Amino acid sequence: MRVAFHTLGCKLNQYETEAIREQFEARGYAVVDFREPADIYVVNSCTVTKKADSDARAVHTGGRRRASVWLYLAASAVFSGT
Repeated sequence: MRVAFHTLGCKLNQYETEAIREQFEARGYAVVDFREPADIYVVNSCTVTKKADSDARAVHTGGRRRASVWLYLAASAVFSGT
């Protein structure tokens, strides 16, 4: 299976995405660029502004549009409370 990752946010998010990516690779998943077709899309975002929230939602929607019939979209996110 193919898995694609996209990270929005701080350095902690980048570290978390890398740790998740390593776990997928250890289990035999092929990591592909987020713009390529994948079976699983993982979006890791931490947002504190309305623009950042909007960007995270746009990435989520884009992943859904590119997905094949079987889509698993994991969004690990913290959204602003405003």
